[in-house]
Amino acid sequence: MVVVGAVLMAAGLAALAWVCWVRQTGHHVQGVVVSSGGERSASSTPGEWSPGSGMIWRPVVQFTREDGGTVEFRSKIATQVRYKPGQPVPVCYRASRPQSVVIDTFSQTWLIPGFCLVLGTVFLVTAL
Repeated sequence: MVVVGAVLMAAGLAALAWVCWVRQTGHHVQGVVVSSGGERSASSTPGEWSPGSGMIWRPVVQFTREDGGTVEFRSKIATQVRYKPGQPVPVCYRASRPQSVVIDTFSQTWLIPGFCLVLGTVFLVTAL
């Protein structure tokens, strides 16, 4: 339990540091959802699909860099929240590496690091 907690804490801290660094040093622009990016989740059973179940969303977003270039990317974070095509979303990217980008919403930036930190803390506290 201690090892699992330590790994989760380390992953959460690394993700938190990366998100803070990108948000602090990056450029904040408005993007637009190009595609909802629906995918079947690994847990969905073929032939038993029903609307709203077994789907995860990794939206494809396009934004214009401050130098005028256009970037299109698929979110690295899968969510059950469906973004609609044409929906504006806040984006934060690094100028030196525009592929290093996040959709700047709570669920896309803070949820995973926070979840890892909380779960890691629970594992560590219960192991002691």
